[in-house]
Amino acid sequence: MNKDDLEHTGVLGMKWGIRKNREISGTKSSSSSITYTSKSTGKEYSVDKDGRISIQKGFILQRVFTAGKSSTGESGSNYFSFTKKDNDTYLAMMGAGAHSKIGFIKKLASNTMSRLSAKEDLKSPSREEAFNLLNQSLKEVGKKGFSRSFKDPSALEWYREQNSRIVKSRDSLEFKVYKKSLLKSGFNILLDEADAGFLAELPILVLDGERSLKKARISEFSKETLDSAARRVRAQNKQRTIDEISNAGQ
Repeated sequence: MNKDDLEHTGVLGMKWGIRKNREISGTKSSSSSITYTSKSTGKEYSVDKDGRISIQKGFILQRVFTAGKSSTGESGSNYFSFTKKDNDTYLAMMGAGAHSKIGFIKKLASNTMSRLSAKEDLKSPSREEAFNLLNQSLKEVGKKGFSRSFKDPSALEWYREQNSRIVKSRDSLEFKVYKKSLLKSGFNILLDEADAGFLAELPILVLDGERSLKKARISEFSKETLDSAARRVRAQNKQRTIDEISNAGQ
C-alpha cells in the first residue's frame, strides 16, 4: 500500500471515506460534503454539494512530468492530481513507455514525478462561481462572454469549453485576468475541466505554486511502481464526474 493511500475514518456502515457535514476548516455548515482522509498525513480533502473542492494545508499533491521538459509545479500555474485514484491514473497514463527499450517511445513518456504539500488550504470555486468569474474576466479584456445566466441549459458546456481553452494558454491576457479574479475571490485552485470526469475525477490546476505549495520532492518512478499503478487503474470503475462525487455526500 502506498504511503498516501486514503482510508475511511468514519463509523461502521458509512460509505468508504465519507463523512457528512464536516468541512476541512472544522467550521459547521448546513451543506453536505464528502470528506476523505489521507492515512499517512491525517490531512483531508472534501467536495461539497456545489462541487467546491477543499484541500487541507499539508495534503500531498502529485505531478507527473518528463524530466527536463516540464515544470515540477513549484511556481506558476500547473496541473496536479491529489486523490489516490487520480494519482494512479496519471502515473499509468503519462508513464506509459517510460521503461520501453524503444528510444523514441521512451523520450515521449514521462519518467519523473514531483510531490508537493500544500502550504495553505486550497479551495476551488463551484462551477457557477467559476462561470461568473470567467464571464466577467472575458468582458474585462474586451471579449464576448455568455449573455445568459448559469441556469441556461448551454451555460455549463460553454463554461467548460472556454475554461479549457483559456487555461491552456497561461501566458495570455485572458488567463492572467481570470487568474487574478479567482485569487482575489479567495480561490487558489481550479477544477481541470479538460480531464475531469473523463481522464480523471478531480484533477486540478494550482493557480500559484510558489504561494500555495512547498518545495517539490522529485523522484523517478520504477517499472514496478508504474506496473502497480496500471493494475490498480484497470481494476477501477469509470471516472466519476464532479456532480456524481458531490451528490454522494448528500
